Amino acid sequence: MLDEWLAELVRRRWVFHFVPNRTSPEAIAAVFRWRCASLADVIVLLYEGYAWGYRVVLPSPEADPFTPEWLVYSCEDTPVRTIREVLTIPPPGDPEMPTTSAAATEAERVLAAKFGGRRQVIRLPWG
Repeated sequence: MLDEWLAELVRRRWVFHFVPNRTSPEAIAAVFRWRCASLADVIVLLYEGYAWGYRVVLPSPEADPFTPEWLVYSCEDTPVRTIREVLTIPPPGDPEMPTTSAAATEAERVLAAKFGGRRQVIRLPWG
């Protein structure tokens, strides 16, 4: 079932990041940058039973989503549940979109920092 949800992220044009590399990843993250806003949705898969998802407010459109300062949404659960939940966050411009931001916790910043610096970025084929 997880493979089906990862395929859905590919279909929706999410960019995948692998630490340290794609052939033997210790962690995988998928990122979707909203073109109409300085926001990114991020899903971090750390091991088979745990994932963290968040929407980060970016100081600029090109900012690194793995150095979160302000989050407008955060959730933790199994990988499948986390992917499903993040995909249901209302898009920018939707009246139901979360807008109240909270500072990222130290634990959240440390977790996201796993993807800072050296990581292999893969833009998987769409389709």
